[in-house]
Amino acid sequence: MQEKICYMSAINPYNLSQKNLEKFLDVKISTSQIQKISKKIGKELIEEEEYLIKNPKKYEKSDKKIEKMVISMDGCMINTYNEMET
Repeated sequence: MQEKICYMSAINPYNLSQKNLEKFLDVKISTSQIQKISKKIGKELIEEEEYLIKNPKKYEKSDKKIEKMVISMDGCMINTYNEMET
């Protein structure tokens, strides 16, 4: 249920999330509780991402002979140390 509440509040204001949860899932929940759940789960996700940033996975050497490694990124904006580049 927390996943549904977070999804709904990610795409709608809390008051509209409350109405939609009641209409589609027959779940009655206050807007303040929706906000608390969303913030709690959001904080957990941020902590997990920060841990992964601070503790990146090490590259494990492949058994295959690799001559070239390619990295692909999606999007047109790339965050650099100085400014955004397109």
